[in-house]
Amino acid sequence: MDLKSPKFKSFGKLFSQISIAFLLTVGGLQSSGCTEQGSSLAWKHAMANGDVLTDRDVKTLRKEFAKKLKSELSSLTSLQKNNRAQAKRERKQSFKVWNQEEKRARHAFFEANAKGAERREYIRGFIERRDRILAKNLEEQNELKEQQEKDLNSLKKGQDERLKSLEDHLARRQRPPEELWGTN
Repeated sequence: MDLKSPKFKSFGKLFSQISIAFLLTVGGLQSSGCTEQGSSLAWKHAMANGDVLTDRDVKTLRKEFAKKLKSELSSLTSLQKNNRAQAKRERKQSFKVWNQEEKRARHAFFEANAKGAERREYIRGFIERRDRILAKNLEEQNELKEQQEKDLNSLKKGQDERLKSLEDHLARRQRPPEELWGTN
């Protein structure tokens, strides 16, 4: 059997997922001290007696939990990056449309007013309007950035609390509750 074949790799992933599910729900038979012959009895015994975890179980749970936390963080940062890019495109398009309309209005005004103080006053007004639009865009960008920082800090705080709870359970050699694996 070729260990690098796609079939073997997919089998390895499947096996890894099954073993993790087994650790989370049933627990290893080693922790109850029973053999495969009494597997159903071992499972009932382990669940009734609090299911003490082995060192290997603890290590596996820590590793998988760390992967889960990293995945959550990566997912949020990716989503935020996409949201920032989308907002930037929308602001850019909005400014472009505003600039085109302003250009048409400016050309029409200049045709009607060939020279003089009216033109200077119009240009001052145009500069003020443009500055207001750009300031509004910058304010929207900063608000989005602040909100995303709050969301990120909230996720990190929740993850820290969940990790602390997981470590407390693992220190007592108890199986952590399944709620720790879901996002809060």
